[in-house]
Amino acid sequence: MSKLKQIYNKSLVRILLCLVLLSIALSGCSSKVEVQYLTPPLAYTTTCERTPFNGKTYGDAVQHLLKVMAERDLCASQVDKIREWQREMVQN
Repeated sequence: MSKLKQIYNKSLVRILLCLVLLSIALSGCSSKVEVQYLTPPLAYTTTCERTPFNGKTYGDAVQHLLKVMAERDLCASQVDKIREWQREMVQN
């Protein structure tokens, strides 16, 4: 009878040890990961202007070209600012 009791006690200790280890292992899974979505500042995501061409002369075409080039430069600077913002976010 004593031998049977020893086996029972050993198996009970093993079961309790397994339960304790399992609860410790699973407690790390109970914390929730918080996801945070970052977007660039609204000033960098405004719509780029597209001026339609309504001219009839070569002079009008040149004027329009200058206007379109300025619009393109503004849009390109917005893209550059977004890229700069992304680099800053990666560093932080």
